[in-house]
Amino acid sequence: MKAITLRVTFILLVTVVLFVVTNGQGSEPRYWSPVEPFRIEVDRQNPEVRELLDRWDRIGNEAQGVTNGPAGTYLKSGYNGWLLRWAAHTGFVYVYHSEGLSIIDFSYGRVEETSSEIRFIPEREMRESRRGIKLNTPSIWVAAKSPQLKFVIPKDEIKDFGHTLRGCATTTTSMVHVVNSIPFLYQKYRRESWCQAPRRLWFRTNTSDL
Repeated sequence: MKAITLRVTFILLVTVVLFVVTNGQGSEPRYWSPVEPFRIEVDRQNPEVRELLDRWDRIGNEAQGVTNGPAGTYLKSGYNGWLLRWAAHTGFVYVYHSEGLSIIDFSYGRVEETSSEIRFIPEREMRESRRGIKLNTPSIWVAAKSPQLKFVIPKDEIKDFGHTLRGCATTTTSMVHVVNSIPFLYQKYRRESWCQAPRRLWFRTNTSDL
């Protein structure tokens, strides 16, 4: 009888321990909200995802103290969109997502910043492909800003950026491209037309290619 009681007690103890462990894991948030209104489902048991989330927070803490520079959080909207957060000392996080609901792929790493360009050096590079082309992190970026918006543009897309500016300058309707459909990574100060803002841009590099 004593042996049966001990066995029952042991089973109950193991059950309680398993419940506590399982409940503790289940209480960990399943969703990540990097910016409003995104609510992205993540697997926090994945060490690379945990590193992504940790870096996002640390970079955000550093970027909060940067008011005049280009560091910060940038968005590129679309059915499949991009999130970028970077700062000089804590590095960068670059996320390709689907509708702000799930992560398709991501990269993170170090940053080297000069007076004319920003260089991203991945420590974890993207691994997925899109339309048969492997995703990757552009290595060299250029910063630009207007009084309302900041941009970071991959250096090899500067020409496309310039063509977009010219299209805005000649359009008869300033709301042709609203801020939610800006075709480049931007940081929003206030809601205004994409075409209105870039007419007053300052670049940190030679813009002769525009």
